Amino acid sequence: MFKNKKFMMILSLLIAIILWFYVMNEIDPVITKKYRAVPVHYVNEEELEHRGLCVAKASKDIAVDISLKGKRSQLMGYKAQNLQANVDLSGLNIGEHLMFIELEIKDAARRGVELVDYPSVVVKIIEVRK
Repeated sequence: MFKNKKFMMILSLLIAIILWFYVMNEIDPVITKKYRAVPVHYVNEEELEHRGLCVAKASKDIAVDISLKGKRSQLMGYKAQNLQANVDLSGLNIGEHLMFIELEIKDAARRGVELVDYPSVVVKIIEVRK
C-alpha cells in the first residue's frame, strides 16, 4: 500500500489540504489585506462653506489605498465599500494641507483590526468666488 507512488501523492495532498483548512479556520492567523480605491469623504465641509471657503475641485474625487491588519476571519468579510476614509476639514484655512485619513468601517466591529499605514491626502482649500 505505501509502495504505490500515486497513492502516497494523493494521501500527501489530502493531508496538506486538511492541515491548511485547520490552520485557516481554527488558528485564524493574522494577515494584512490591501483595499484599493477607497473613496475619501470630507467631514465638516459645511464649516468651510460658512466661512466662504470650499475644497478645490482637484481635491474632490480622490481615493486612497488602505492596508488593514487583523484576524483572517474578520478581514475576509470586509470589502472596499465597507470602508470609508474620512478627512476632517474643521479649522482649515486657504491653502494646501497634508491631511491624514481617519478610517471608518461600516457594518462591522473593528475590534482587533488596525490600520497598517496611515495614508494622507493633499487637500486644497480655496475661497468661494462670488
